Amino acid sequence: MKTAMDIALLDEYIEFSKSLNISTAARHLFISQSTLSKHLKTLEDEVGVRLIDRNMGLKLTEAGQVFLDACSVISHTYDSALEKCHTISRSP
Repeated sequence: MKTAMDIALLDEYIEFSKSLNISTAARHLFISQSTLSKHLKTLEDEVGVRLIDRNMGLKLTEAGQVFLDACSVISHTYDSALEKCHTISRSP
């Protein structure tokens, strides 16, 4: 059975991928570095694969890049759906 994933985790992963720097991404997200680090680990656990290579600096694994591409589509689709729903709810 699939579990529900918090969309915020995907957005945090997208932000992290822009700089590949936890401190920088955490500042942009207005959360602590340790919180972001925990969230990224939680995301990897939920996905079931390593998304980030932490051996020599930080970089996305091949699976991490594939997942990032999907996250971008999911995030855009989610934002678009919310916008459409809000537009409909404001219609007379």
